[in-house]
Parts: sequence; structure tokens; C-alpha cells
Amino acid sequence: MRNRFANVVDAVMLACLVCGVFVPVMALDFGSVPFSDERKRRDAQEEATRIQESVQLLDMAAREGEPQAMVLPGMISDVGFPVKRDLDRAIGWYVKAAKTQYGKAWLPLAFAYAEMGDDVQAGFWFEKAAGLYRETNAEDVLVMVFGARYLADYIGKDQFAERQEINIKRLMWLEGLAASGDPVACSMMATVYREGLGVKKDVRRGDFWCKKAVTTNREGMVVERFCY
Repeated sequence: MRNRFANVVDAVMLACLVCGVFVPVMALDFGSVPFSDERKRRDAQEEATRIQESVQLLDMAAREGEPQAMVLPGMISDVGFPVKRDLDRAIGWYVKAAKTQYGKAWLPLAFAYAEMGDDVQAGFWFEKAAGLYRETNAEDVLVMVFGARYLADYIGKDQFAERQEINIKRLMWLEGLAASGDPVACSMMATVYREGLGVKKDVRRGDFWCKKAVTTNREGMVVERFCY
């Protein structure tokens, strides 16, 4: 049973992190989606059914204690799509996953606490996440934090603008850490700007933070793989 759940979780997480699809078809509101022809509409309905079934298994996996499955409901609540945004609920799921020592829950949890204004908890979880980042340069966790650009096709302009404001607030917090000389924060800033995660893509600005990450790196962090 655990292996089956793990496969489902991996599949849905891959869609979220690599394709940037925060389960958009879960809304199942096909009347609001502009399909060019009936075939596209039918294909979308079939895909929605498949993902809906996967999400149901995902919920079962979360209840069984699968940490990846716990993170995804947190992401959905954090992003606010297809459900109403609920940062407290998101933190609750992130904490459950984090307590299992699932490292990819630590960074979203840090930023969620930072947004709530709890700098103590934000700093604690960022430091734990930094250890993972030093070893792997895990850019995919930043997609979980700065994912607004992937939502543009699925949410209204007002909600998208609200998400961008949230990302700017989170970026300001990260930039404060980077400006103080934290090499992990510098490397994350480089990734955010080079990839355009939640902000307008700016390679030159990304290069600036990349160089700062290298010059401040005294802890063996793997920044060179991304920077050069």
C-alpha cells in the first residue's frame, strides 16, 4: 500500500514542481476554460478525472502519514487554488511533513512563517532548509514558494495580482537574508531571478546574486553547479 501511495505522490508532485501545475483541473469548472474544439474539451475532462482520482489517493496517503502527500495539501492551501487560500492550514500541513524530517517541507514552512511575521520560526526552518540546499541546490523547493507565474492561466487577474504581492513580500524577506551575506539566500535569489520564479526574469540580477553566493560561500555549498 505504501508503495502505491508513494507512486501517486511522486506523480502529482512531479506535475506540481516540474510542470508547475498546482492541480488546476481539480476545480472541474470547464465552462470557464476556453477550449478551441470539442476534442480538447474531452481530453481535459478525461485528464481532470485522472487527476481527481490521484488526489483522492493522495488524501489517503496524507492520512497514512506520507510526508510528500502532506506537503501538497499545504501547497494548495498556500497558493489558494483551487481552494480558498488558508495560510494557517498550509502551515499545519507543512509542520506535519516537516516533523517527519521531510526536507522539502522546511523551506515553504519558513516562508509561510515569514509571511505571518513569525521571524523566529521562519529563521529556524530556513536554517534547516539551508542544510538541504547546501548539499543539493534543491531549486524545486523554490517553485513551491514562488509559483505565481504558473497560475496565470487558471486564476483571475485579481487573485494572480494578490499572489504576486505575496511573492514580493517573501522575496523582500529572502533578500534581507541574502544582503546580510547568507550564501544559501544569495543562491536562492539567483535562482529566483534567473528562472523568473514569481518575479520578472532578470538574468543580470540573477548573475549578481550568483557571484555573491560564490564569494560568501564558506560552507561547501554546491553553488557552482547552478552558477556556472
